Amino acid sequence: MTLAASFHDDSVNTWWIPDAAERARVLPTFFRFAFERLWLRFDEVHVADDTAGAAAWVPPHRWRLTEEEEAHLAPFFVDVVAPEYLQRAGVLIGLIEERHPDEPPHWYLPCIGVRPGRQGQGVGSALLEHMTERLDREGVPAYLEASSERNRALYLRHGFAIRGELTLPEGPTLWLMWREPSPSQGGE
Repeated sequence: MTLAASFHDDSVNTWWIPDAAERARVLPTFFRFAFERLWLRFDEVHVADDTAGAAAWVPPHRWRLTEEEEAHLAPFFVDVVAPEYLQRAGVLIGLIEERHPDEPPHWYLPCIGVRPGRQGQGVGSALLEHMTERLDREGVPAYLEASSERNRALYLRHGFAIRGELTLPEGPTLWLMWREPSPSQGGE
């Protein structure tokens, strides 16, 4: 799976699941779960033509799960994530939710990834542009967390600005990034 390969060596995932073999086992199932149970329902998953990359967007006011959704998804999540990694997953999710802005309404990019052999070839930029052009036309901002300096630089090139940092306990730093719609495009 594209996202499992692209995130295998990501600093957040190496913090979450330090053992590389275990990470290789868990991530494909985790991303399949996230796509099938969380992101596909919004019909805003974009995949590069050759499946070298994928991006999942969540519409305004839909990024936070309701209590009912959490209760429904929790058993599936526990089946996907090995018990020894559930605590770190909970810490990660809790910190991300705590720092995620509620207002103004915005699109959220929880995940974008490109296969390692295709990184640096414009696949990530194309996936971002697909949505940022739309957001500019509609006059809607966007939010994401960058987990590497390389990704942070990509998002900065596409109009995102750093709004803060989130450092995981004894772990890496994520950059909290916001993108206002481009005024040159104008809203509708």
